[in-house]
Amino acid sequence: MRLFGRLANWNPGHVTTRMLKILPLGLGLALGLSLHAQSANQAYECFPTCSDVDGRMMTLAGSGLRTLGADSLSVELTVSGAASSFEIGLFDGDSGPPRWDRGSDPIVYRLYADPAGDNTGTSLIGEWFSNVDNPAVGALYSSTVQGVSNGRMPDDQWFDITVDVSAEALAAAGSDCPAGDYCYRLLVESTAPQGSTESNFKLRTTAQISLLPIAFSFVGAVRSFNDLPIVYPGYPDLSQTTYDGSWEFDIEVDQPLSSFTVWDGDFDYGSHDCTLMDTDDADTCQNPDSNCIVNSTDGFSVVPSWANGTAAFTQGVAQGNFLACGQTTGAPNDDQDPLLIPSLPGLFTRAPAVYYELETPVGTFANLNPSGNQEWEQFRIETDGGAPADHYAAQLPAGPYRLRIFGLDASNLNALRISARTLGKPSASLGNRVWSDHDGDGVQDAGESGINGVVLQLYRDRTFDGVFDPADDVLVATQTTSGNGNYLFQGLGAGRYWIDVVNSTLPPGAAFTTANQPYTPLGPYELNESEAHLQAAFGYQLGAVGGLVWSDDNLDGIYQPLQGEAGIAGISVELYGDVDGDGTPDVLQMLTDADGLFLFRDLAAGDYTVVVAGTSFAAGAPLEGATQVYDPDGLLDDQTTTPSSFSSKANQFLTADFGYVRPCVPCQGKIGGLELRYLGTITDAWVRVIGTKGPQNGMVFFDGIVQPGAVFQIYAPPGSNSNDLGVEVEFFVNGVSNAIQKTTCAVSVGPGTVIGDFVVVEGFDKAGTLLCPG
Repeated sequence: MRLFGRLANWNPGHVTTRMLKILPLGLGLALGLSLHAQSANQAYECFPTCSDVDGRMMTLAGSGLRTLGADSLSVELTVSGAASSFEIGLFDGDSGPPRWDRGSDPIVYRLYADPAGDNTGTSLIGEWFSNVDNPAVGALYSSTVQGVSNGRMPDDQWFDITVDVSAEALAAAGSDCPAGDYCYRLLVESTAPQGSTESNFKLRTTAQISLLPIAFSFVGAVRSFNDLPIVYPGYPDLSQTTYDGSWEFDIEVDQPLSSFTVWDGDFDYGSHDCTLMDTDDADTCQNPDSNCIVNSTDGFSVVPSWANGTAAFTQGVAQGNFLACGQTTGAPNDDQDPLLIPSLPGLFTRAPAVYYELETPVGTFANLNPSGNQEWEQFRIETDGGAPADHYAAQLPAGPYRLRIFGLDASNLNALRISARTLGKPSASLGNRVWSDHDGDGVQDAGESGINGVVLQLYRDRTFDGVFDPADDVLVATQTTSGNGNYLFQGLGAGRYWIDVVNSTLPPGAAFTTANQPYTPLGPYELNESEAHLQAAFGYQLGAVGGLVWSDDNLDGIYQPLQGEAGIAGISVELYGDVDGDGTPDVLQMLTDADGLFLFRDLAAGDYTVVVAGTSFAAGAPLEGATQVYDPDGLLDDQTTTPSSFSSKANQFLTADFGYVRPCVPCQGKIGGLELRYLGTITDAWVRVIGTKGPQNGMVFFDGIVQPGAVFQIYAPPGSNSNDLGVEVEFFVNGVSNAIQKTTCAVSVGPGTVIGDFVVVEGFDKAGTLLCPG
């Protein structure tokens, strides 16, 4: 049984969650189907690629073009058993004005249930014709789908069909289709197999794609003048191109092999000036399992059995440019200019002369002399050292293989037959998040929240000029952030992309902090086929209003922690204003932290009023009986309004401070406890405070590590004979006596009292009442 292992090491981030299906003419109503000319943003597998502008196409060609491939292609589609529906996308060469195709004969896409998973399924699920008006009846066809009239496939766009899974496609017992999954056979056929016609197409799907070992044709499709601005974005400038002659085919080998073969057909190895020419491949048709026979097409060409009846020629006599090099030289015809543009040499040729590499788990093997014009050649890796082969390997284990081709000329009809399953290419993606960069450092830190509702537009650099211009570049897709500011563009092919944040959808006053908008600052991002680039984050510093509520012991309106002043925890603070910029007033509330600080983040630009809530002055509340001595506007009304122009680039007002004097008593009797700040400079200072006289002699009131500026408390521990600090305490720092302090109030002690390297922040008598400043 085949296991559908994916090439995770080559395609990071790819997850197949849904798969595809087209409904049959008779079953469309029952199964349920919807059509759309441009699908929602999602992950796909594609064949041969996901791009709609790279010119790489699968091909069905008539006999007049002497194709080595067939006039049909059968693709296996595997749908997860957890999916309720799946999607297939068709990108078909059009005929008016012609792009990608040669001729106007339509092809037909037929979907069959294939529960055996081996391309033998014959139960028709649905069919669709290109280049013609399909009937506008039934669930399979629609005349009202996003501007698509009469079920006709639009030109130069992906056309997607989404349908429900079908029980008849559920994997059968002993099937190659994984148990519990659904398998389908997508058969693509030419309606005009005779003559010099050629139809080019691509496939994409939310299913998994695989091809059994069959011959198939493909082309870098430059078939008319209409193709040139696509393949050459700056045409007539030929310096930039979307087709560089390279191809990649991912291959799945699910069990160890004794040999591996790649049959390459019609690669046209050679050069237009005849300096490089195809030579005979000695091991082609020399192996017992090649089953080479006389070709029934011409009666003398020796070809493998599966190629019988095609236009293949005998080894060493590849048909070439007769006028330039002679009939048997193997010089490629396509190196001449089929569009007759003498002023543009090199329009179709790609350098170097074509070759390919087979990447395997045990190494890479090169074929530097593949087939010439209109011939098949075998490239063979063997584990049997006595068998004819191009290369030998000690083993050929199961795992991911990849065929990488270089230098395939444009407009040349090429063919392959690979001895293992060929897989679809996962689509590429771009994404990350738009976030509130609280500290403005351009780095996503823990606790920094995302910004939802921001619109991002993905553009393709159409002209390859590296300059972002929405009027000139192509808008590919639009996303809106959600789920903590996240976004993801999926279903992409290789190309050069910009991501542009629509500023009008940001909170008013947001200040950009990451300097990469539009993404990236040095030009468009070069996205590779199947790449998951998930680092495109955009940081914005939003408005913030914050401040401090503190005990202003000396009534001067200045927070002076080194003189014993401290923030007041647990104060209820309210913010009034249009927080989200929607024109509607909002109210936010929070409590000050242990240091008396509060901060309202992620605010739209605007005016805000900060109020210390009345509940903070209630009986038992932290400000019970307190008198206000400071707030920023000087009105001492427990509220302040931010200025119309904030203090920083991101509209941040962080000085909404409120100072209070709380009711206190003079130091009398004995001290119940002290809160102290360490004024020393020793990092990780070991501080120890011990009672030295009376019943508390030797009692440890504090023993721990303290940092410079940190606050700690000393008090009689639970279970002691007294709830006070006794007569006298001694302070030690790193084992050395630092200060001795009377705790009987014989010497006044309270906020601001300095004791050696320490200052009193707050003090309490035995009843727990706040002591007045010392």
